[in-house]
Amino acid sequence: STQGVSSAASDVYKRQNPQPGGVAEGDVQPLAAQIAARCPVRRRIPLLFSMQALVLQLFHEGHAFMPRRVGLEDFRRRHWLSGESARQKLASDNGWMAGLLEVFEQAALPVQLGLCTAAYPGGSISAADFTALKSALLESLDTALQTQGPFEVVVLLLHGALSAAAQTDPESDLLQACLLYTSPSPRDATL
Repeated sequence: STQGVSSAASDVYKRQNPQPGGVAEGDVQPLAAQIAARCPVRRRIPLLFSMQALVLQLFHEGHAFMPRRVGLEDFRRRHWLSGESARQKLASDNGWMAGLLEVFEQAALPVQLGLCTAAYPGGSISAADFTALKSALLESLDTALQTQGPFEVVVLLLHGALSAAAQTDPESDLLQACLLYTSPSPRDATL
């Protein structure tokens, strides 16, 4: 389940970025075992198909006190990557993506990277630019499904503080669009 993956990724992040009184490295249960324990389909029929995951990322931290809106070009300036170029840039930065990729590697689950983009913190995103970002994410998802799918796991890695004009909850809107796009009956979603 994606909840198991996000929990395991959180464990990797905590191990790589220890806080005073935090979890010591020796206290963390092996992450691959955690993933395998939460993946009953793979345990029952491991030879019938090869499981793989797709990861998409959109990070932006919106602030109401910032007068300047963040636009599509702000995302393109920071990073707008996919595939191996995204893996090379993001797998070594000790952030959430690096932790997530490490978890999948320990679970021997191949990972494809769709659109991975971010903008530095700033004001909210205009309605037009949010629509363009959403379209770009869905296009990346569609391309991956057509050329590299099927995927047992699709992870939409979001910051949690996205702010967009005319949207009360833009991250839920993105998640819902991806869920509707990938499956008529999604099994699991974690916010």
